Amino acid sequence: MSSRRKPGTSKALDPGFRGGDALFLRVRQDCCRENDIETEQPPDKTMMILYKPIDNRGFTLIEITVAVFLLVTALLSLISTTVIVIKSNSLGNTMTIATTLASDKMEQFKNTAYANLAGGAGTDYVTTDSTVQTTSTAETIFTRTWAITNNSPVTGMKTIVVTVQWNWQGAARNVSLSSLAAN
Repeated sequence: MSSRRKPGTSKALDPGFRGGDALFLRVRQDCCRENDIETEQPPDKTMMILYKPIDNRGFTLIEITVAVFLLVTALLSLISTTVIVIKSNSLGNTMTIATTLASDKMEQFKNTAYANLAGGAGTDYVTTDSTVQTTSTAETIFTRTWAITNNSPVTGMKTIVVTVQWNWQGAARNVSLSSLAAN
């Protein structure tokens, strides 16, 4: 098959001959036009450019190692982020419960008449099943303390402070609320 084009205007490549696994291209030096390509014969050795196709059938060991490293790094960062989120949620839930316990006790004091608010302090304990006890047991999670100070900050007022304490991952935590009651 001969597909001879008009000779003469620019250099052109000859994609017409294929030998084995390599693709032979010939640069015509006598061409002057863009469409001048000659495909009749295989190129001679002096004018031949040999293009060997790249074998892309697999991955190299370095590519696999880099991919595994990136995957492991991404997974470890996701796992550590998940652990941090779970711990933060747990602390947030526990802090919400402690704040609710302190608010409940503060509301109890606010609903008591000023004359019936005796000065002093008290403690109660909240267990795993949310029961409030006057003594601490092995099931105690929260310790709720309160103090009522008469004539503080001025005469005719009482300062009420409610504090809820608990241990979270080996560290002591607390929530404290304070309020003033006037005569």
